[in-house]
Amino acid sequence: MTPTPPTIKGFRLSPQQHRLWSWQQSEYQLPSTAQVALRIRGPLQVEQLSVALEQVVQRHEILRTRFPCLPGMQVPLQVIDEVQVDWLPEQDLQTLDASTQAARLEASWRSLTSSLNSSEGPVLRSQLLRLSEQQWVLHLGLPALSADEYTLRQLVRELRDAYAASFTATEDAAEIPQYADIAEWQHELLTSDETAEGRAYWQQQSFPDLVSQRLASEAVLPELTAFQPQRVVMPLAADAVAELKALRDREQISLETIFLTLWSLLLWRQLGHSPVVGLASHGRKYAELEHALGPLTRYLPAVITFTPEQSFITALHAVDQQVQALQQWQDYFDSSLLQNA
Repeated sequence: MTPTPPTIKGFRLSPQQHRLWSWQQSEYQLPSTAQVALRIRGPLQVEQLSVALEQVVQRHEILRTRFPCLPGMQVPLQVIDEVQVDWLPEQDLQTLDASTQAARLEASWRSLTSSLNSSEGPVLRSQLLRLSEQQWVLHLGLPALSADEYTLRQLVRELRDAYAASFTATEDAAEIPQYADIAEWQHELLTSDETAEGRAYWQQQSFPDLVSQRLASEAVLPELTAFQPQRVVMPLAADAVAELKALRDREQISLETIFLTLWSLLLWRQLGHSPVVGLASHGRKYAELEHALGPLTRYLPAVITFTPEQSFITALHAVDQQVQALQQWQDYFDSSLLQNA
């Protein structure tokens, strides 16, 4: 007799996961992992840290969800496993000089998820590196289908709290919505008759040809290469920070919106027309989702319009109103609704 194949209980991808998966399979080769590094100072009980991490993984199904693509299917499913953490061997770097330590840390960071198998699991990989008696670095890596930036920050907070709770006997965390359930809710928002108004908002948006977004001094690559995201950090002078905070308090507008306005103004002057920008919205505007993990972030497209006679303050408030509208309708956004983007 031919053995009966095991039954696999799975859930469909969320809209965010589906779009990310599609991009990962495209010629642009988007990164497929999400990583975070924690620097720990002070005495550390390694075994207790391991237990604390397992407790966080137990609390959130998305941290133990793999993504197999079954025969006959073009996209993977979400399949929830039991608690597993893939701990790589601890590295003791105490006898090495600072430059060698830095090189070993960089090598660990780059290789952490190089062989991570998101279809088989475990999906959470970690490695602890000891720099001195009182200093450690913990690297954590996940598939990008499992985590956005908000997830990584929340994961660090919960790991800290779980580690501390082992000594203070604090109560267990309250029930937290699980990602697979949130994904189904999001699909309902994109198909229900009751949410047609929200979808109509995005269908009515008009976007110019993105090819015209090229800057005059923009470098043109001779051939298509893999997308390598980077973050550019630019420190601000203390007086500039003080002025920005004073502007925030005076106009009651967030620093994020102030910087968005400044960036859009720069693009407007460089391009000679209204720029299209993507506004990252972490997707947790409801209190029930505050502690939810998983890729809930959406990048909401917006055409930021200015006029030559407009004052900066007027432009700032106009952008603020636009941001509020985007956030109001964020749960109903899907790229498939943009017919002319």
